[in-house]
Amino acid sequence: EIIALLMYTNAKNAGCSSLQTAVHRISNLENFTGHYENSPDLFRTINLDGKILDCNKSFANYLGYKKKELIGTSIFKTISTD
Repeated sequence: EIIALLMYTNAKNAGCSSLQTAVHRISNLENFTGHYENSPDLFRTINLDGKILDCNKSFANYLGYKKKELIGTSIFKTISTD
């Protein structure tokens, strides 16, 4: 019940008209997150300064790092100068 109340409160703050809409949005986010994380494609999320905020396992493995080693580093560390 507490989780449902928090979801409803967050939904209202995000402009959702109902708890059902909030649950649908959370479901979509979880679905996207699953695709992002488990994709064989190389994904990374960066901020405007080029700092890596997140990446998927494929990106980290391709570069020979663990995710936690890349999060917070500069994207320029991962770009070849050739």
